[in-house]
Formats: sequence, structure tokens, C-alpha cells
Amino acid sequence: MGGDDLEMWVSALLYSGLAAEGMTVTALSYIGPELESLRRMYWDGALGAAKKHIDATTAALNTRLAERVGGKALSVMNPAVVTAASVAIPAMLRYVSDYLGCDAAGKGVYADPLEIGIDFTRALYGEGGGNDGGNDEGKGWREKLDAEGRLRLDQRELEADLQGAIAELWATGEPGDPPEITRNGLERFKREYAMLYGWQVEGVDYAAPCTVDPALGPEQRVIDLLD
Repeated sequence: MGGDDLEMWVSALLYSGLAAEGMTVTALSYIGPELESLRRMYWDGALGAAKKHIDATTAALNTRLAERVGGKALSVMNPAVVTAASVAIPAMLRYVSDYLGCDAAGKGVYADPLEIGIDFTRALYGEGGGNDGGNDEGKGWREKLDAEGRLRLDQRELEADLQGAIAELWATGEPGDPPEITRNGLERFKREYAMLYGWQVEGVDYAAPCTVDPALGPEQRVIDLLD
């Protein structure tokens, strides 16, 4: 999870002359709040060591790319989101459930993966979302850099009011009897998780007949679909 693979990949592009002028390299990461249970996982332990290494790697690559092709490299700190990994990482399921519950109660703003992708694109390329980027191209990402040069897309997650509400939830309730906001958030987590795999999507009639024949016949190849 550190930066070795990224460093080798970028070095190979530079060595082969395949790095485009002005290319941007981004490494997606996560820091999270000061909440002790998460901080131990995401910053103080092995995961944290890997994240610190990716930060050091992107800082070094940023210098190399600027000198060689006028490019840049950034670590991008994303907000917490419902993913398959959110279920497996200790403490994360509870935290994201509280986050979702607070959002539903009007105490914060949760961004789903699509919204995060839009924020990411706008930060790098401006409101236009492309290389032409409109008049604000190149400005958005600079305004979102922290003191360590990381692109921060997690500002809404880390707002003091939201984090205060989550910390209060962690301090209340008993094992097996979580607060109502947490229970509501967990139900929403389940829905968001199901939608990752195409289930519980609003407007989809799952009882409607559909064609399940394979796209490829016995004599077709994947490349044939491109014709």
C-alpha cells in the first residue's frame, strides 16, 4: 500500500519517454478524523506507515515531474465512503454508519463515490471537468492543498460540528444497543452497500423479465464486440 509501485510506474514512463507534458499523477488515500479508534488504524499503525510512505513518494515525484515534464504529483485525501472495504476494516463500519446517520439528521454532509469523483475532477480541472477547464483550470487543486501538499477532498467530513456529533455518538450507547442515529445510519449503510452491486436502486424493477443470454456466441471473441 506504500508508494513503491507508483514510483516504479512513473519512473518507467519517464525513462521510456511516455510521460506527457504537464501530466498529473494522483494517489488516493484517507486520513480520517482524530477519533482515537480510527486514528490508531489509519495513521498510527501499519496502514498509517503505508500512507505516510505514499505521501513521501508523491512529494518526490512532484519534484521530478515538475523538472522533467512540467507535471505534478499529489496525494489525494478522500472522505469516508461506503465500500466493500468499509465492512472489513475494524471500526470503519460503525464510523461510516454514524456519519450517514448524522447526515440524515442534518448534522453533516455525506458524499457518495460519484460525488467524490466529481469533486476530484473539478479540483484538478475546474468546473468544466476537462482539460480546457474553463477560466478556473489549475486553481481549484491549489486552494485545497494542506500544509503537507496533499489535496484535501475531505473537508466536509472533518467539519467540527459533524465530528463533534460523531464523537458524542461513540461515547453513548451500550454494546448491542446503539443510539438511534447509529441504527438509522446502519440501515442506510446497508442500502448504499447493496447499490454498489446494483441492488435497491430506485426506479429499477427487479421483477421485470430480462435477457440473460451471453453477449458472446461460441465463435466470437471480445475484440469482435468492437466492430
